[in-house]
Amino acid sequence: MTLMLRHVVSTPIAFNLAMMEEHVRVMAEKHCNDDPERLKLLAEMVVRAYDPCISCSVHVARL
Repeated sequence: MTLMLRHVVSTPIAFNLAMMEEHVRVMAEKHCNDDPERLKLLAEMVVRAYDPCISCSVHVARL
């Protein structure tokens, strides 16, 4: 029997976070003069394009 003493869990959101943040930044720069509500909607669309789990998408949408 092998006992695993150390492990690393890499969730999909953690794996994709750097690129997701980059794409939100690029979108925000491109649409910086848009209405704030439209900007929020576009940011949510970018995040959801990465298909995060329900919990992660809700937390990101609150930002």
